[in-house]
Amino acid sequence: RALRELAPYLPEPLLPEALDVTRQIQDENYRSRALSALAPYLPEPVLPEALDVTHQIQDKYHCANALRYLLSYLGKLSISFDEWTKMLNVLAYQNRMQLLSALPYTRPIVTQLCDHATFLKVLKAVQKVCQQWP
Repeated sequence: RALRELAPYLPEPLLPEALDVTRQIQDENYRSRALSALAPYLPEPVLPEALDVTHQIQDKYHCANALRYLLSYLGKLSISFDEWTKMLNVLAYQNRMQLLSALPYTRPIVTQLCDHATFLKVLKAVQKVCQQWP
């Protein structure tokens, strides 16, 4: 909770340290919340580490929650199609509304991948995920 409250006020040199503190939070729900709060303030060089911290969350729902908040900042990174489909799979652990509301934030990632064949693969992956729901 303290990290969530302090995140907007931390100077940029302290943000990598705040991410290290976040990594040490044992409760995955709280770790996810701390990552979500830090996401808008993390400098680009720290984003791969933030993604790594996110993927270390074993509970898929909490992992998806943290990932949802990181999505709009990950367009700055070079994400492979395989990495993107793994992210989409993790996002599917939330409810349909949360997944669908997260998809627009994946646009920067998708546009990095977007030749025609890749775009078709993306559409098929989204269709596959949506078929998981009755």
